[in-house]
Amino acid sequence: AIVDNVEYPAVRSIEVDELTNTVYVGGWFDTVNSNTTPTTRRNVAAFNGTTGAVTSFNPDIFVPNPENAISTIALDTNTNTLYVAGTFNRVNHNTTPVARLNSAGFSTTTSIATSYNPNVSGGIDSIDIDIETGQLWASGKIYGTGGTARNGVAHIFSDGTLDTVFNPDIDGLVSSFAIAESSNTIYIGGYFTTINVTTNPTNRYHLAALDLTTGAVKSFNAGIELESFGVSTLAYDDTNN
Repeated sequence: AIVDNVEYPAVRSIEVDELTNTVYVGGWFDTVNSNTTPTTRRNVAAFNGTTGAVTSFNPDIFVPNPENAISTIALDTNTNTLYVAGTFNRVNHNTTPVARLNSAGFSTTTSIATSYNPNVSGGIDSIDIDIETGQLWASGKIYGTGGTARNGVAHIFSDGTLDTVFNPDIDGLVSSFAIAESSNTIYIGGYFTTINVTTNPTNRYHLAALDLTTGAVKSFNAGIELESFGVSTLAYDDTNN
């Protein structure tokens, strides 16, 4: 199904809509179906889940820094919206260009950017969506959202506005996270040393548990070695805690 015509083409995130048999991908590429009918798709595309043929979905995202491009996508099947995050500044590039900084939402029917516009400064490595509420969590080398300082991870409401209560204030990169709603906890992993930097500095090396409402650090302390390469991905087993 994929992808070439850039120096190092890559798919970095995949979402599957089983109801429509559609596979969505994000990464760094500009051509798909290159071995059959080459079709231009810039960094995000959708394919028939059976044949691999590209669909008409084409948000056409302009990426000024291809080393980062699209790092993650998340699908909300309730609203038929695909959320895309990474390092970019313009979407719907060849139709009606719209400014979107590092995060955007698109109608999976029309490919048009929705009004969702959190205006995130700094690159985003991971996003997740609460299907019931439409709220998103985003992490990466984030510095702010909508003009408000947020370091490492942010909670964004479905209309694109920032949750002003949740503010863990992390001193480094948050590359991954996992949410445990049963304990009101978000686990974060990355390359960092301190949580709640400006209010109550607490050392946690590369892995931490935070209160899902406030961002306050919890007692969980895995004791990962400071000089390690950090945590690149994590998952939470809610059944076995």
